[in-house]
Amino acid sequence: MLWAGIAYANVCFSEGHVTLDALKSFVKDVEAKFKGPVDLSTVDWLWERLAATGPHGKQYRERFEPAYLEEVYGITSAKPDSKQKRQPE
Repeated sequence: MLWAGIAYANVCFSEGHVTLDALKSFVKDVEAKFKGPVDLSTVDWLWERLAATGPHGKQYRERFEPAYLEEVYGITSAKPDSKQKRQPE
């Protein structure tokens, strides 16, 4: 999932995008999360966690949510409910 690295770089580009404290908190949370099993729910968690870094993260998620859902779930509608999510093919 190349998008995860791209999203991280875009959201956490500079202190103008995310504060240093928010970045440190994000890295700490990700490191802790990735110590356990990693599955599709972890990918969703990462997407939501990026949005929680601050206003830029939230805007990024809102802008690219349709692309994320299509890439991960093959869903082309902008706002599916959680029942529509499925395992990628």
